[in-house]
Amino acid sequence: MLAYEKKLTPLERLGLGIERMLKPSKATFYRGNLSWVPEIRVIDRRREIVVRLVSPEIDPMKIRIQLAGHLLTVSASTDDHGYRSFRRKIVLPKNIDARFSTAHAGKHFLSIRIPKRSGAG
Repeated sequence: MLAYEKKLTPLERLGLGIERMLKPSKATFYRGNLSWVPEIRVIDRRREIVVRLVSPEIDPMKIRIQLAGHLLTVSASTDDHGYRSFRRKIVLPKNIDARFSTAHAGKHFLSIRIPKRSGAG
C-alpha cells in the first residue's frame, strides 16, 4: 500500500483499485505479443476476395487456415521465446466459391485468394 493510500477511505481505495485495473497496461510483454500479431487486410475485388497477412515475426507456413461456410479463420501459435498466439475470424460474402481457393506464402506474408462464383459481381 502506498503512503498516500492510507489516508483514503475504503471506498476511495476501492475506486482507485478499479481505476488501475481499467488503465491500459504498459507492461513490455503486451508490446511484444502485439508485434507478433500480423497485419491483416481483406480486399474485395470484383472476381475474388484476397486476404493478406503480413508479419516479420511469423513463419507464414505455420499459419493455420480454416474455411467453414463463409467464415475464414487464420491462427498461429509458438513456444519460441515464450508462448504467443493469435486467431482472427473473417466473415466472407455469401457469393464465394471456396472449392478454388489458393494460398501463397512468401518471406513475411501469406496471401489467400478465394474466388467469387461467376455471375455474382
